[in-house]
Amino acid sequence: MDLEGFAGALQKKPFKESILAQFDVLLQELPNGGLDANGQPVPIPVQTTDNTKAAGSALALGIVTFILGFISPIFCIVCGVLCFNQARMGSGSSKAGLAKTGKVFAIIGVVITIILWILNMAMQFA
Repeated sequence: MDLEGFAGALQKKPFKESILAQFDVLLQELPNGGLDANGQPVPIPVQTTDNTKAAGSALALGIVTFILGFISPIFCIVCGVLCFNQARMGSGSSKAGLAKTGKVFAIIGVVITIILWILNMAMQFA
């Protein structure tokens, strides 16, 4: 299923978690906006989805990834992948900074894991 692009005027990415949320937004009743006193169309407010939970969970997973980088490499990489997924969804929310911070923590954690893995292999075969 293609989740890139737009559905009407709404981005598709925020609706990856729940396709039903996208249907609710797209099928909502729109009031007749009409024209204002100057003859300009009146804006119509619509309901959208804000993935602030995804941004918060990206930050939490990023911190866990950073910590697990020193403890367990396998779990670190798994948490890093989950963090990237949540950060991608949360990047369009009102708390995009949390998602970006979580992504940075995940990158640092995975890099630390790879460096420690390489050092471990070098020390075993040296």
